[in-house]
Amino acid sequence: MRWTEQRIYFVDFEGSRTSGILEFGVATVLGGQVIEPRTRLCAATGRVRADDTLVHGLSEADVAGTQPFCRRVGHVRRSARARPFAAHYAGVENALIKSVWPYPRNSPDFARPGRNA
Repeated sequence: MRWTEQRIYFVDFEGSRTSGILEFGVATVLGGQVIEPRTRLCAATGRVRADDTLVHGLSEADVAGTQPFCRRVGHVRRSARARPFAAHYAGVENALIKSVWPYPRNSPDFARPGRNA
């Protein structure tokens, strides 16, 4: 199977280790086209610093009344088991998701069918 025939989930988070994940987006890409975009705001789990708001544009008021990411992580977990994941800046995305989900379940190794990553 060519990679362009495989659904790939692209994940992106906004937030910091101080504030937690304030927004997440998962876009399903197939054949070079975004076919299923999804984004959600998440409650801060710590202080949202003014410097962080300048970077991502989200304040505590913007996310007030929403659920924290830990209550929304199910969608990301289901996606990780179903298809390959990609990230805009994997180091930052990895650190943010590990702050909520430090020990992910085994996921299929999509490059080597029948194995787990």
